[in-house]
Amino acid sequence: MRLRLAILIAGLTSFISVSMEIMWIEIISYITKGHAGIFGAVLGLVLTGIALGSRYGYRKSKDQVSSSANLLPELLTLGATINFFGLIAILLWVKVHDAFVGLLFIQVVVVSYYLGAIFPVLCKLAVSDKEESVGQETSWIYAGNIIGSTAGPLFTGYVLMDNLSPAITICIMSGAALLLALIIINGNVDGIKKRLKDSIFVVTLILLIPIGYLTVLSTMMERFHFLSSFADWTSFRYQEHSRQGIITVLPRPKGADVFLGGGAYDGDVNTDPENNVNGITRCYMIGSMHRKPSKVLMIGLSTGSWAQVLANYKLIDSLTIVEIQPAYINLIKKYGEISPLLSNPKVKIIIDDGRRWMRRNQNEKFDFIVMNTTFHWREHSTNLLSIEFLRMAKNHLNEKGVMYWNTTGSKDVMYTAANAFKYVTSVANFVAASDAPFDMTKAEREKNYPYFFRNSVPAFEKNDSTRVIRNKLINAELPVLRDSLLKQNYWLITEDNMASEYKSGVWSRIMKFKNSF
Repeated sequence: MRLRLAILIAGLTSFISVSMEIMWIEIISYITKGHAGIFGAVLGLVLTGIALGSRYGYRKSKDQVSSSANLLPELLTLGATINFFGLIAILLWVKVHDAFVGLLFIQVVVVSYYLGAIFPVLCKLAVSDKEESVGQETSWIYAGNIIGSTAGPLFTGYVLMDNLSPAITICIMSGAALLLALIIINGNVDGIKKRLKDSIFVVTLILLIPIGYLTVLSTMMERFHFLSSFADWTSFRYQEHSRQGIITVLPRPKGADVFLGGGAYDGDVNTDPENNVNGITRCYMIGSMHRKPSKVLMIGLSTGSWAQVLANYKLIDSLTIVEIQPAYINLIKKYGEISPLLSNPKVKIIIDDGRRWMRRNQNEKFDFIVMNTTFHWREHSTNLLSIEFLRMAKNHLNEKGVMYWNTTGSKDVMYTAANAFKYVTSVANFVAASDAPFDMTKAEREKNYPYFFRNSVPAFEKNDSTRVIRNKLINAELPVLRDSLLKQNYWLITEDNMASEYKSGVWSRIMKFKNSF
């Protein structure tokens, strides 16, 4: 085999391999709802497969050169077949029992095994026996491998993931591997009969890909979401795919649609305090925590329900929303209850990372910062829950400003808040913190609630039920919690320990035992 061809094959193989690794991380992260550690686990499985495959390829390449040439398309075909048809089998089996989803981890290792075996085989085929050129020629093949490994994430991440679904991307990568195998068969495999036989087999597999997509893979996200509860009639209302993640929308027969960000609950499309299916009354509690929040910062947009409530609160003059996932805007446009938010003149939506935006806009100050943060155990949650971030956000508050965010039930989040602010209180599973006391009188609270509007009318004047809700919000107790929290043996979440994501129950008990002496 010519060296240039070997370099090209090495580049294309690594391109496909790394692209599939990205897809595996995306899919498994969705299934586990973004549980911290998935990236490392999948990467470890990929590297294990590559290491074992490289050993296998090295041993096989000790055979005659002709058999090594036959081995290349075999490895590509096996990898692509297990990647595509193995995934279809898993999707069918998970309908029988949820436990079959664990086969995904085995699939990752096996596909990486076969693709990882290709590099040493290429070296055997293309590197000459001359001692003075072995190192140079091997390095050229390795350079092709590196170029493909770099191009894969760039093209797949910035083009395919932003424009195609994970299922279609998997079809493309599997088809590309089979097509590469077909080219090698017709260019390097000896024997007309064997070339014809192998070519027919590979072409058949390529033709089966669109059939597999239409019959099974097109419903991949639903199958992985519902698992054994999946039925032919179950489907998401909408799906949005981008390099920032996957958003799916689950329809409800009665009531608001549910947004799922990366497989985890994001919220319901609802601004009605009477419905309160999404705990939207927690948002209306802002009227009892700040006398006049003229300038508000919201980190995270999601369904837009909270943002719409704040945008229709007449005491707020400007609402700045920082959201890293632009696909939410595409979904919000589909809901008449929320979509007016996008054209509201006092609302500014910025597509950026919240921390990065704060660092770049250090002079921006706000009366109120609100974050309906995701579950504390999900990957990257430390970015918004750590003591370092709270101190950064605190610098963006005006005097008597309030920060208000979702603890998702974590006492460590509450404890960390108590270490950053002088006053801490709670509303359901939310924590509110400030360097000024929460001391609004009942009369001051009553004065605020007529400024909440919904559908161009006062939100709490709809009927007796909404007036009862308003009175509960006005009379809601805001307990003083800081001193009691600081006495507890909870974790201070830092960017070093990432306790909200990686703290295990066993480790937590060990630390509590240690600190008791």
